[in-house]
Amino acid sequence: MNRDFLSCEIYYYPKKLEIGEKIIIKNEEAKHILKVMRHKIGDKIKLTNGLGYEYEVLIKKIEKKNLIGEVLNKKFLPREPTIKITLASSPLKGENTEIILAKATELGIGGFIPVYFQNTVVKLNENKLKRLKKISIASLKTSAGTILPEIYKPITFEELVNNFFSYDLVLLAYENSDTKLANIINKNKKNNIKNILLIIGPEGGFTLKEIKIAEEKGANLFTLGKRRLRSETAGIVAISLILYEFNNI
Repeated sequence: MNRDFLSCEIYYYPKKLEIGEKIIIKNEEAKHILKVMRHKIGDKIKLTNGLGYEYEVLIKKIEKKNLIGEVLNKKFLPREPTIKITLASSPLKGENTEIILAKATELGIGGFIPVYFQNTVVKLNENKLKRLKKISIASLKTSAGTILPEIYKPITFEELVNNFFSYDLVLLAYENSDTKLANIINKNKKNNIKNILLIIGPEGGFTLKEIKIAEEKGANLFTLGKRRLRSETAGIVAISLILYEFNNI
C-alpha cells in the first residue's frame, strides 16, 4: 500500500472537481494553507471533498486572502474501514461530544447520530451542530481521510430503536453485560456485515427500560471490561475493538 499520504497535508474542499478545473479556496482553509503551512505559488497541494476523492491542485495565484488553483489530478481513494460504523451517542457535557466525534472521525466512522436518552442532560442547537461538523472536518484532515462522516440531527431514543432495521448489526455498550464484543461479532460474521450501529449512552447511563426496549428490538449488549469508562472513552474503545475484529486496524 502506498503510504505517502501520511507525510502530506490534505485540505478540505466540499465540491466534486474535474481535472483542469480552476478553483478558489477562501476563508479559514486558505488561511491555513497560506499562512500556517506557508504554501506559495507553484506549490502542489492535496484536497479532498469528503466523498472519497483526493485531488492534486497547483497553486496558480494568490489574491488577497484567496487562493486560486488548478486541478491536476483526481483519484477515488477511500481510506475508510471496509465496514461502515454509525455512532449513536448521547450529547455529553463540556467538550466531550467534540472529543468523541473527533476521535471517531479519525478512526473512520461513517456517521454520527446524537441521541436523546432519558438521562441525557445536554441538548444540541444548530450552532453546536455546525461546530461539530467543523470538528469532524479537522479530524478528517488530521487522519488523511477522504470520506467525511455524516452528522445527523438529534433524535430520540425511540426514533433510534425504530430504525434498527437499517443496520446489519446493532451493538450497545452496557456496563452490566458480560458478553464480549468479539463473541457477538464472530457469531454474526457469517451474515456478511457491512453496516453497524454502535450505541453509547449518556453520563448517567441507560435506564432499565431503555435496555429492555433495545434488546427487544434486536440490539446486542456487550461489555468493555470490568472498569467503568466515561462515555467518550467507551465510544473510542468500542470503535477500535470493532475495527480490530474486522481486520481494519
